[in-house]
Amino acid sequence: MGYYDTAQVCRRGHVITGYHDKYPQLRQKFCDTCGEATITKCEVCGTAIRGGYHSDVPILGASYDTPPDYCHNCGKPYPWTELKLQATQELIGELDGLDDADRKLLKQSLDDLMADGPKTEVASLRFKRIMKKVGKESYEAVKTVVTDLVSESIKKTLFKP
Repeated sequence: MGYYDTAQVCRRGHVITGYHDKYPQLRQKFCDTCGEATITKCEVCGTAIRGGYHSDVPILGASYDTPPDYCHNCGKPYPWTELKLQATQELIGELDGLDDADRKLLKQSLDDLMADGPKTEVASLRFKRIMKKVGKESYEAVKTVVTDLVSESIKKTLFKP
């Protein structure tokens, strides 16, 4: 039977370690990439951030490189997820070629694109339709930011050629 270790991640999403409990020598109070403070627990409910998985059976290629976007206990976004969402919303506000209604729809669609649920397909179609109105440079900027927010399956539908 296996168990999850605790992850230590900076508030901007840089992984310090996925093995905070097993290897205390890897701990850091601040991120050596950006200088931001690190956390090991959800700031809303206090549950440990899931880190690497320990198992009696070795898991080939197992590593811990990407922190979760949401707390598995309370469902709230971690600080790095909130920062990505805020950055995307700010970027949408800066896009040329969109009216206020398009900006509002695009911002509203972000939650559905991130959640991968019943409204995701509608949000995906809306996103693609609205993004056709912006220039190539703006499209590429949004693509870069949104790619960090959505699942692999959503990326394929949003950005397929």
